[in-house]
Amino acid sequence: MIGCVVQEEVSGCGIASVANILGKSYGEMKAIANGMGIQAEDERLWSDTRYVRRMLGRFGVQTSEHEVSCGMKLIELDTEKGNQLLEALRRSGWKKVREYSPLAFDKGIDFDSYTLRKDGQELVMEWTNWFEWEIRGDESALVAMADHHGLKIREEGSGSGA
Repeated sequence: MIGCVVQEEVSGCGIASVANILGKSYGEMKAIANGMGIQAEDERLWSDTRYVRRMLGRFGVQTSEHEVSCGMKLIELDTEKGNQLLEALRRSGWKKVREYSPLAFDKGIDFDSYTLRKDGQELVMEWTNWFEWEIRGDESALVAMADHHGLKIREEGSGSGA
């Protein structure tokens, strides 16, 4: 088993992520990606997860067919409040279906992520050391959480909270 794989290029985070999931080195995964027509330098990779899903799919890793919509986010959640909300959601029946790898060198230091599901709805909670917690997912769940917990909602592409 390979230890934690880090990206070896400025824009190779998707390749490094897939390498970590598959237990391959960065060089091995980059060669595979290049053979699939995927280049780390391609700016489309910076905001499109299809390429990561294609690489994972090639090795039989099942992913969702589409990204979770980023149309709306709950924002300005400090670390403590976000952690409390994550625990409250889990206690209320939201199931963790994905988690940023516990083996990642930066988990909980620079980045963390959880995907939760309940009654056909999905939430993605992401934490960074710089912006703290943001939550995106099904609009009805986000609106209910914002109302219940007094949180701000931002429409993607908009700088203002709702």
